[in-house]
Amino acid sequence: MKKIVLVLILAAFSSIIVLKANSVNSPESVTSASMHMIKRRILKYVNIYNALPEGLSDLPTIGGFSNCIRDGWGREIIFEIDYDDLAYGDLVSLISYGKDGIEGGDGKDVDIVGIFPVKNEDGQWLQGLMCKWIESPLADEEIDGGIE
Repeated sequence: MKKIVLVLILAAFSSIIVLKANSVNSPESVTSASMHMIKRRILKYVNIYNALPEGLSDLPTIGGFSNCIRDGWGREIIFEIDYDDLAYGDLVSLISYGKDGIEGGDGKDVDIVGIFPVKNEDGQWLQGLMCKWIESPLADEEIDGGIE
C-alpha cells in the first residue's frame, strides 16, 4: 500500500514539473511585460523629477514587480526619446530587436516596439504611472484609442 501511495505522489509531482515546464513564458511575452513595467518606471521618474531619464539604469524601482530592463533574450531594451513630436509632444520608444537581435525581421525575429507619450495635450508631464500606448509592444493588442 505504501508503495502505491509513493508511486502516486511521484507521478503527481512529475506531472506538476511537466506542466510548469510547458507554461514557461515566451521571450516575446517576457519582453512585452518588461516594456510595460519600464513604461511605469519612466512615468514614476517623470513624476519625481519632471524630466526624462538619460537611460533605463536611472529608473526608480517599483516594489513587488520585476524591474528588469532586458528583453526575453537577455539584451537590454533600447530606450529612445523623440522630443517635440507634432502630434503627441515628447514620445518614448522601447525597442527589442527580437530573437536575432537585428533590426527588422519576421516571425521570432520581428522587432517588438512600444511607444508612449510622457506629456499631456497641454505639454505638461503626465501624472501617475499609467498612460495609453501609441504603439503597443503586443502585436495583437488594439491600438486605436490607445492601450494602458
